[in-house]
Amino acid sequence: MLGQEQIAIVTMDASGVIRHINRPALSLFNQSAAPLGDFHIESIIDFGETPLAERVAACADEAISSEVRGIKPCGGRFDMNIQMECCRSGVIIMCEEKNAELDMSDPELLRRLSHVIESAQLGTYEIDLRGGTSTVCEHWLKQMGYKAQPEDPHRAFERRVHPEDRAIVRNALGDCIAGRAQRTEIEFRIRRVGECDWRWMRSNATVIRHDADGTPLTLMGVQCDITEKKLAQAELQQSEHRFRAAMERSPIGMALSTMDGKWLDVNPALCEFLGYPREELMRKGFRQVTLVRDREATIQSARELVRSGQNSMTIEKKYLHASGELLTGQLSLTVVRDDMGAPQMFLSQIVDITEARKLDFMKSEFISTVNHELRTPVTSILGALSLLEGLYTGAPASKETALIAIAQRNGLRLKNLLNDILQVSSLTSGSSIKEKIPVSLKEAVDQAQEAARDQAAEFDVKIEAPLMDPALKCVTDPDMLSQVLRILLSNATKFSDPKSVVTVEISAMGAYNRVTISNKGRPIPHNFRKVIFQSFVQSDKTDTRRREGSGLGLSIAKKILDQLDGRIDYHSDETGTSFWFDLPAHGSNVVRMAG
Repeated sequence: MLGQEQIAIVTMDASGVIRHINRPALSLFNQSAAPLGDFHIESIIDFGETPLAERVAACADEAISSEVRGIKPCGGRFDMNIQMECCRSGVIIMCEEKNAELDMSDPELLRRLSHVIESAQLGTYEIDLRGGTSTVCEHWLKQMGYKAQPEDPHRAFERRVHPEDRAIVRNALGDCIAGRAQRTEIEFRIRRVGECDWRWMRSNATVIRHDADGTPLTLMGVQCDITEKKLAQAELQQSEHRFRAAMERSPIGMALSTMDGKWLDVNPALCEFLGYPREELMRKGFRQVTLVRDREATIQSARELVRSGQNSMTIEKKYLHASGELLTGQLSLTVVRDDMGAPQMFLSQIVDITEARKLDFMKSEFISTVNHELRTPVTSILGALSLLEGLYTGAPASKETALIAIAQRNGLRLKNLLNDILQVSSLTSGSSIKEKIPVSLKEAVDQAQEAARDQAAEFDVKIEAPLMDPALKCVTDPDMLSQVLRILLSNATKFSDPKSVVTVEISAMGAYNRVTISNKGRPIPHNFRKVIFQSFVQSDKTDTRRREGSGLGLSIAKKILDQLDGRIDYHSDETGTSFWFDLPAHGSNVVRMAG
């Protein structure tokens, strides 16, 4: 506070590594050069029984003062007073050898004191303990709301102090004067002249002059307005309380940990996930509940996150339950940084995805079974039915030919369902899309229209594609585009009114080209919109089964278009239904469309 040439000041980071030490501090600790690099604060200060980490945590909210012992290079120790206060660059420690008095007759020191006090907007007061008089500076008067110095500043001061704080102030000053404390540091409330609100002050006072017998003669102190800091602390405490409450109630496992992985706090959801009581889990680090093969990978990922300057990452890892069961969790790791961007701690959020991964495995097994155990027999059955049908070629219709036709129709339906299931699995894994090339939309629609002609005739519906611009091209996978058109045309013909027309139109939409397929038929229910592109969803299961639908078509179309950087949507009312999809136009710079 009094300038780097007068007060011993040491700056360290949160872990205790010294970052700066001024000349008075070098002199105080008998150091010939600044001990920087990995030089630790505990090599020059003995903090006693209270660990350094606790002291650093305590000064995060407000400055703290304490008595410690300094350490000389030779190993000798001396009593000293320190004040610790957090700042953006770390922790500032102001040091003073115990029982050292300032020489107030030194004009240079007085000049420095005056400059620092004015710059810091400190209100100073001085009490003549023998005569009972007191003097104050101009800034002290402003702090208290006085326009002129009152006749007895100290008595006027006591009247402005909050009734609940008067005893605290009186006792603290009394201890300092009586020698029971070398200095006093207190916080209290005052009400300024002409105001109704209470403001917070912090005051430091010490006896600066004694007579030859040691009797105190002069008490000097400084006070500063800390109202804004108190309000900020209150807001911070409320914010922390809200965070703690949210953390306690969160259904997701959450933990706060140091940068080396030691947990600072865990919530009930994490305790339940891992099967440990809170106290026992707090004694363990993340390493002890992580599968051995995932430990090093997690550590490396966390280190890379800190080095990269990013704020968060998400990884999947294996955890060990207290019972020995292996769990799968999705870990979202966030670096909590201070105002200067220095990492302070980790916030972990862990979602239990054990059952989801079990279901994924079961789905994989099911797909494998479908592929190897069902599709091959169905293909063989259809082949046999085709041969059997050939035996009746040219024969008049009979009960046998009707049964063969039914078996073939249902066999094809089963084959299509199996193919759709495999298609969904392939699209989910992202392995279906091949090379994207410029494709003429007119040619793609013409081919799809021709392929759907027989089905349209079956439902007594016509397909028309008037006025298509042959110049409109999209950058896409032609096979996947054909499948989307097949799905939408199939749905449009199946759900059209008899004797109606299904129309296909293409149009330019800026960086995209659009294909619209419209039909006239019963509208899609409004409450169906949220789920229409999900798998196995059918608005009318009875009607869909009659029309041989599996409920997978639109889901497949949506997944294909997502991977083609496109989108799909629809509109449906009493006049009819239109489905449309957009794909990046040839020559555009579209990378990804959200939809």
